Amino acid sequence: MASVNLQRLLKELKALTPAERRELLEVVDATLAPAQTKEDELDQRLLLDGVISRVPEPRGAPARSPERPLVEVSGKPLSETIVEERR
Repeated sequence: MASVNLQRLLKELKALTPAERRELLEVVDATLAPAQTKEDELDQRLLLDGVISRVPEPRGAPARSPERPLVEVSGKPLSETIVEERR
């Protein structure tokens, strides 16, 4: 059933004018865009009100500092050492 609807939709899509296709694309993009969380809304509000100068990076993705280069470690992986010490 879904493939029949999809095929019909694709056929009708080909009949749209370029302006109608752009409008459809905007609607689809708005529909599929992730909803803002309350935290995102708060960040945007604080930014617009001038309370903050930039929106902070998400907590899950810390930026790597250029002053702290990666250190090469010889021997077995650190994760193996940690597992062995926990036993």
